[in-house]
Amino acid sequence: MIVNRSATKKFGIMKFGRKTSEHNNLNYLNSQCNGLCVNVVSLLKQTNMDRILIFWKRQGAWVLFATMLFLFSTLQVSAQRAESLNVILSGQSDENQELNSLFSDVHPSAYAENGELKIYGGSSPVVVYAAPESFSLLTSDNEAFNSVKLLKVTVSGPEQLASSLNLGQLESFEALEYVVVVFGYDACGNDGEQCLAGLIQNLVTNPGGLPVYYHLSIPE
Repeated sequence: MIVNRSATKKFGIMKFGRKTSEHNNLNYLNSQCNGLCVNVVSLLKQTNMDRILIFWKRQGAWVLFATMLFLFSTLQVSAQRAESLNVILSGQSDENQELNSLFSDVHPSAYAENGELKIYGGSSPVVVYAAPESFSLLTSDNEAFNSVKLLKVTVSGPEQLASSLNLGQLESFEALEYVVVVFGYDACGNDGEQCLAGLIQNLVTNPGGLPVYYHLSIPE
């Protein structure tokens, strides 16, 4: 049998070329697969990072919102201005009548003055009269304060404006409804009241939002 060596050699070259081509194809597919896998992993990582970033951004937004809300509430409390007692009492309502009675009529009372606390008219006062320098006497745990509805603070001179009256420290004043700051001197000049609200804002800290009023009463 005569074998055509030339044909055999050609066939061998074709077969080898096919193997080489298949091998190259496999390498190409493998490289493409590896690249795809890397891209998929990178995409997943990027997606997770994006989600994490979005999560933290959202959390940061909530924290920022809560902080702004707190600051806004604090500023609202700080900016809460006192009102004129005369203006309030000029209106007709049951609440105003009660306030007028507490302010003007005789009731069981306590006095915090000159570093002493004195109670008159019974053991359950409904009105407390206080000087700014004796305000600390009212911050003690005392059952006598449980029934107090009106706190009346009298400022007799500008030196008393240096005091700090924090209504949040009056923990025993469970029934407290009104606070009136009486100015016993001409604080604004010309017997005016235009500056009194601002003076009270610097004098009184009112975290609970109690109604605070000012009244000018200069002794003759």
